[in-house]
Amino acid sequence: DAVTCEGSCALLFSLLSSTLASVLTFYLPGTIVISIYLKILLIALEQEQTSRDRGLNVSMKPPTNKIEAKATKTLAIVVGVFLSFWIPYFLIISFDPHFGYMIPPLLYDIFAWVGYLNSTFNPIIYAYFYSWFRKAFQIIVSGKIFQRGSSRILLF
Repeated sequence: DAVTCEGSCALLFSLLSSTLASVLTFYLPGTIVISIYLKILLIALEQEQTSRDRGLNVSMKPPTNKIEAKATKTLAIVVGVFLSFWIPYFLIISFDPHFGYMIPPLLYDIFAWVGYLNSTFNPIIYAYFYSWFRKAFQIIVSGKIFQRGSSRILLF
């Protein structure tokens, strides 16, 4: 049977499909990403504690540790923003079948667009933390990317 929709079509997930879709595409990968990030964070904290225990001045550590700390912080923010933007959508997909499909289709659309908005924030986050990203962005926007020798522009 062909389905005719005027304006938009609401996609209704069955209890099984909503559970599988949510678990396989968001909850399980999200849990894995958080677990890996927490492992990275624990290792970084252990290394810092080991440096202190050995009597090393933490401020005298090599500059790579600053870079690692910045990368760890950036990763935490990117993951946190991603999860916070997509959680509302996956929560309604998960719970709507349990409540007799009472959530209005407009709310589905709003939460989906909030999730899509996450893609807008990643470049902003990277631009805030990394000057090389800002410089590369300026080169692209200004059109300098099309100039001869642009591949040899130093970003650092």
